[in-house]
Amino acid sequence: LQGVHGGEVAAIAGGMADAEALVSLKDLLNRLDSENLCTEELFPMAGAGTDLRSNYLLNSRIVGIEECDLLLLIGTNPRYEAPLFNARIRKSWLHNELQVATVGRKVDLSYTYEHLGEETSVLQELANGTHPFCQVLSAAKRPVVVVGSASLQREDGAAILSAVSTIAQNARNSSGVEDGWKVLNVLHRVASQVAALDLGYKAGVDAIRKNPPKVLFLLGADSECITRADLPGDSLIIYQGHHGDAGATMADIILPGAAYTEKSATYVNTEGRSQHTRVAVTPPGMAREDWKIIRAISELAGVPLLYDTLDELRSRLAEVSPNLVRYDDVEEANYFKQANELAQAVNQTLLAAPLVPPQLTVKDFYMTDSISRASQTMAKCVKAVTEGAAAVDEPVLILFAVKLRSKTQQADEEQRRDVIRAAGAPPRPAEERGAGMPRRRRNLAAVMANRRPARERDAVDNEENVQEEAAEEEEEEQPSFQPTGKIGAKKQRKLEEKQAKKAQREAELEEREERRRMQELREQEKREEEEKERLQEEKQEEAERRAKEEQEKREEEEYSKLKAAFVVEDQGEEEQLTEDESRNLLQEFIHYIESSKVVLLEDLASHFGMRTQDAISRLQDLLADGSLTGVIDDRGKFISITPEELDSVAQFIKQRGRVSISELAQASNSLINLMPESRNAA
Repeated sequence: LQGVHGGEVAAIAGGMADAEALVSLKDLLNRLDSENLCTEELFPMAGAGTDLRSNYLLNSRIVGIEECDLLLLIGTNPRYEAPLFNARIRKSWLHNELQVATVGRKVDLSYTYEHLGEETSVLQELANGTHPFCQVLSAAKRPVVVVGSASLQREDGAAILSAVSTIAQNARNSSGVEDGWKVLNVLHRVASQVAALDLGYKAGVDAIRKNPPKVLFLLGADSECITRADLPGDSLIIYQGHHGDAGATMADIILPGAAYTEKSATYVNTEGRSQHTRVAVTPPGMAREDWKIIRAISELAGVPLLYDTLDELRSRLAEVSPNLVRYDDVEEANYFKQANELAQAVNQTLLAAPLVPPQLTVKDFYMTDSISRASQTMAKCVKAVTEGAAAVDEPVLILFAVKLRSKTQQADEEQRRDVIRAAGAPPRPAEERGAGMPRRRRNLAAVMANRRPARERDAVDNEENVQEEAAEEEEEEQPSFQPTGKIGAKKQRKLEEKQAKKAQREAELEEREERRRMQELREQEKREEEEKERLQEEKQEEAERRAKEEQEKREEEEYSKLKAAFVVEDQGEEEQLTEDESRNLLQEFIHYIESSKVVLLEDLASHFGMRTQDAISRLQDLLADGSLTGVIDDRGKFISITPEELDSVAQFIKQRGRVSISELAQASNSLINLMPESRNAA
């Protein structure tokens, strides 16, 4: 790092980098005159790009989904990309009659929706106003348009964002929503993207591919967005991360960082909300918090960063982007109209390839980052989903797979009933409802009439469940009884669940007993080891005490012999100086130091017949009252510096502004004259 500057050094931030590490890495590269700071995640830079925050945030917020009446999802599967967000959508769909439509691959979202297609031509028709769904958008009171970040990473990402921006702006203008309502939204999939864009990072690594650096710093970058083949053969790759994924395999130097559970850090979610993590466990081994590692590197590289504590670092965050330290708050983003005007200038056409989200099935949910990819439990979950519960020899996961299958079947059945109910009893149009009547309000008699058959079915189901539970209890009381004949699928599934629970209980009991035995054995060994250590320490202390007593006894005997060998015949008196003599001696003392410029304290004391400590005390008194100026270094020297020389050093610092210690030391050689007067005269 000391030998590179400008474009010769670059950095890539991964999807789980915290804001503190991001700003530290940015400051380090800026001190090296480099602006090559990129993120793994792509985002279209054409048009407004990332200059306007409203262009890359979930502006309606997660909670705001419950207030909208029409939701258009474009190129995303929120069930697996953002489950919490999808839960809000389902809640609003159940209770608020939210109407949902999608553009992209048809997937199971756990609620019904209108599928408009998966071709990009649908976006073009929606933007032009020629698609039939445009009438539904115009009639909505609070529409919301959400585009997945994965769709914006395609080659035509800028064209997709331009079309989505136009759709959102048209819906806003035609529906007549209030000024504070946001329509355009981007759903991000990684934790670091919003904070990185707020701090000024470039989205994507195209700039690094075009100008390969000599030194590349990977901050948790594990998505293989860049490979060794993209860099010169002599490039140095530094990887800093916590689970050693793809980025670590290509690195020359690996610096162990801390995961999000092991540090106090700042993250910004997809809606722009700054969030604060706290330490749950300590980092293992030599791992350290990422910003501390970067701070240490800056010191060794000769460009030290100007903060040493977490509070100082967050003050720096507030300087660069104040919203990053306003925890649990969302900084409002605006300028949607201006962003749309800039998007119209994008010179890019939509490709014919369909919009396909990156996560289509549940097996994709368990392997989305370096932490989950390194987890054995997540790998077993994927295996249980893809190959079945029998492929995983663990009772807990077998039970999990059985329950997952049961819940999936229940969800499918519930969705089928909802479709049948919707087809049999369509909702009344708005004009049939009374003026001002809420959307959720219904005729009470009709509602009760519809619910009566449901209650009867529930009563029958409850009676069947009671009979089944009674039968299960009889089977438990008579374990030797084996039914003959055919067994229903439902009964067979219950028997499998019972066997899985029984196997799990037996395994837990055996494991608990084994842990208890091992704990007792460890405690016994620990007690024996502590007793041995205690006895050993007592013996060692006794031996040290005896040796110390013998040593003190020998020293006392030697001192007595030496004392008896010396006799004081006479005692002198300290010479008393007059006031004039004392003043002259003080002036001589000061003149000697100023003429010598650099003087050893021992030589100074010897020259004036003083003890070294008395000479130091005299120097400190002279420095305190201003009779002498200079410094006492840690090598036993006093350096005399005149006030004029101090003024010249201060003037140099003011002219340069920020100056390093090495630069100041080099300049001081010319600003401060360390040659004695006798040498100058010669």
